[in-house]
Amino acid sequence: MPTDLTTYGPSSAGTLNFLAVGGSGIRTVVPLLHLCAAGLGPRKLHIVMVDPDVTNPATSNASGLIEQYQETRKLVGQHEAPHTYFRTDVTSRPVWSPIVDGTDKVGKSFADRVDRSLMDSLTSTAGTADLSTLCDLLFAAKYQRMDLSMGFRGVPPIGTVFMNRLREETFFKDLLNAASADANSVFFAAGSVFGGTGAAALPVIGRALVDGLPPTQSRARIDGVQSQRVGAALLLPFFTLPAGADKAPDGGPRPQAALFAQNAAAAIPTYVDGMSRYGALYVLGDDEPREQRVNAVGGKLQDNRPDYIELFAALAALDFACRGGAGGDRPVFFYTAVDSGKGAQRKSVSWPDLPLSDASVLRLKGAFVAAHTFLRLFRPNGNAQPDLSRLLKGVTWVDRLGMRSRDFDANAAALDRVGNYFMAMWKWLAELRTTQPPLELVRAGAQPLEVRPGETLDGMRTIGKVNDVFEIMRHWNEAAYSRTGTGQSSLWEVMRTGSERFVHSRLADAQGTTEE
Repeated sequence: MPTDLTTYGPSSAGTLNFLAVGGSGIRTVVPLLHLCAAGLGPRKLHIVMVDPDVTNPATSNASGLIEQYQETRKLVGQHEAPHTYFRTDVTSRPVWSPIVDGTDKVGKSFADRVDRSLMDSLTSTAGTADLSTLCDLLFAAKYQRMDLSMGFRGVPPIGTVFMNRLREETFFKDLLNAASADANSVFFAAGSVFGGTGAAALPVIGRALVDGLPPTQSRARIDGVQSQRVGAALLLPFFTLPAGADKAPDGGPRPQAALFAQNAAAAIPTYVDGMSRYGALYVLGDDEPREQRVNAVGGKLQDNRPDYIELFAALAALDFACRGGAGGDRPVFFYTAVDSGKGAQRKSVSWPDLPLSDASVLRLKGAFVAAHTFLRLFRPNGNAQPDLSRLLKGVTWVDRLGMRSRDFDANAAALDRVGNYFMAMWKWLAELRTTQPPLELVRAGAQPLEVRPGETLDGMRTIGKVNDVFEIMRHWNEAAYSRTGTGQSSLWEVMRTGSERFVHSRLADAQGTTEE
């Protein structure tokens, strides 16, 4: 039964600590933020991104959107509106790279990062076991040549060597200490089990969170988190890579798409047997992975397109947070795979495929309608609207909120921020329509001004000669009459409630029923 993400009870009132691991995991941050902007997120969200490839566009895109969300929320004052857009207080930290340890090492290769030259020195001077020979037996030359700043490239054993440094990091100790002070906080990790960083990190993260940290000379033991408060989204192969060169530029390995399914099958027992310590696991996959545009080893060229699976992983995190964690003493498993046909007959993923309650779907649909209306009226296609005061003069909902049309000019900075954020959301939705299969939620392939308000959502049509903008404003007027607050802090609640009423009305009309 889908959880209602519009209602977070007392047991789910704490912080959602979201650990985005590797390229695939970090790409789930964007849909997670958009869901929070739509009013489906928890009150507090703390994001931790983990990846040695800090130049990957997924990392910069996620970091940029986090900053954009935070600045937008600050200007619209959503800390005072617990049931509307941008209600989630989002915090984050810089991306953590497991290959950076604070030393003065310059080299980026695996051999450099494990002090391969030091092994030779110790062996020759101390008469100890031949450490260098042991290293050579465990890791072939092509792995020792790997430039780790481009990621672990589908080689989890390499990543595991470095991921255990997580236990030494100050921010991880702070996470555990904060968890003991906030009994309702939960932890959720997302990453692939078929690649490199995600496959290496997910088991380590789960065990470290639950096991805690042993005492040292400088501190006492730090207790771990109950496994019921720790969940994860395991991403099975949902994309493949085009054929590429046999080796990477540095002579190291290149991710092999032919091994993705094999890697995933080998990893699953770790989670099924409970060795990873997660109390709940959401298993997400696609029965027909689509091919990415490029086969880049890492770095700035690895600019993969968004995928609907990443949205499902973000929904899994919110589902876990809304439940307040998992129940029982044994791991709970959730899975989803959308069947949209095969090959040339493959259809789209759309609203009925989302694992959401009816109330959550209405909230999301209303948010997209509100964003589109904003990008038509307040900030056309994300640009300034010089005639806004004139357009809003005498509008009922403006008067009911105790505002004057020129107040919107005084709040231009906040409207600019919201417009910029909604344009980012619109472009993300447009990109999702170009994937295979496409995710068709909003007709976002064109600029907002080119889409009629009554046809914003897939499956919705303009009725007769009705002026859609006037109809939307009518519902905003009704929402304003039911509000007791005034001013800008109530504007966003009126926008949310009115847009949802518009969607409900249109859906009711389409089904031949009347609005309640």
